[in-house]
Amino acid sequence: MFVCLVFWLIFGIVGVQIFGGTFFQCVDQNNDRLPISIVNNRSECNAYQDLGYQWVNPKINFDNVLAAYMALLQVATFEGWLEIMANAADTRGIDLQPEMGANPYSLFYFVAFIVIGTFFTLNLFIGIIIDNFNTMHKRSRKEGALVTVLTEDQRRFYGTLKRLFKTKPFKKIPTPKVLTLIELVCQAVKGPSLRKS
Repeated sequence: MFVCLVFWLIFGIVGVQIFGGTFFQCVDQNNDRLPISIVNNRSECNAYQDLGYQWVNPKINFDNVLAAYMALLQVATFEGWLEIMANAADTRGIDLQPEMGANPYSLFYFVAFIVIGTFFTLNLFIGIIIDNFNTMHKRSRKEGALVTVLTEDQRRFYGTLKRLFKTKPFKKIPTPKVLTLIELVCQAVKGPSLRKS
């Protein structure tokens, strides 16, 4: 897990360097992005605030490393990742209004993250799980399947119970001869097939 976080930290820092502050956009009252023919940069958007234009930043962005971690988590899980990639592909620079397809080379960052940061680290994580499974499997063949999941105290208790159940009484307790009533009851309980034993 630590290796995954290190890989993601590297991609997060690179993402902040590439996309930090570039996801801002000017939107109208309906939260629709305005084309660059109307608003080209932040100062023009601020000049038209009386028309309801706002310079806003999407919730998922690369302005700091923690925000980059959240964006990379969405890309890694493939949940909402298209919006992030579209915002990255539309960036033109800091304080410039995004334009559709203005930065297509930024998609290489996401492809590299998906290949290295997701698949590679996922395979590494799965490899560790399989290695632990194989170790437990070898131990279970040697000690028994139940013993591999027990704590040390539970193993000692289990061993004591095994020894206890393996022991048999050494001699048979004879039927009492003194009391005839008890002897009759014992004989009746044993039945005719067991009386001679």
